[in-house]
Formats: sequence, C-alpha cells, structure tokens
Amino acid sequence: MIISTFLMLAAIFTVGFYLILGKKYSEVLFGIAVTSNAVNLLLIETSKDLAEGVDPLPQALILTAIVIGFALIAFFAAYIFGCEEEVGSDIIQDQEGS
Repeated sequence: MIISTFLMLAAIFTVGFYLILGKKYSEVLFGIAVTSNAVNLLLIETSKDLAEGVDPLPQALILTAIVIGFALIAFFAAYIFGCEEEVGSDIIQDQEGS
C-alpha cells in the first residue's frame, strides 16, 4: 500500500472515531458513516493485485458492507429523529447511578 493512501485512510479513521466519541447522536451517526466508508476504502486497497487481475471476493464484501452500512445509518437516523421528538435534543444523556 502506498504511504499516501495509508495516511489518507489513517486520517479518515481518526475523524470517524473522533466523531463516534461525540456528545450528540448526530455526531455519532456521521462517525459511523465515515468509519464505514474508511473500511470500504481499506478493503478496496487491499484487494488490488494488478499481476493476476482483481479478486471478486473483496468486491462482493464491499458491496455487502455498503448495503449493510446504509441500512444501519438509516435505522440509526430514524432512532435519532424519534429521540429528538421525545426529548427535544439529540444530546446523549449521562446515565447517573449506574
């Protein structure tokens, strides 16, 4: 893997994990989306073998990951909208006493 590609993926993973640790549900949603896309890019980069052609298995895994990631993001977005209607904000509440 080329060093610039590695640095790009490291930066994308860092941004994704930083957003996942946020205090709002919307930040967590964007963090999951960014991290999911970073994993897909990592799978694309590891599947490149120009000497023998392209392996179809990583491509199938990436397509499946895209569909599952989209479903997860849609479900979590619906959850966020429900919480926002019930509570009035999307800030993650602290659990005290546990």
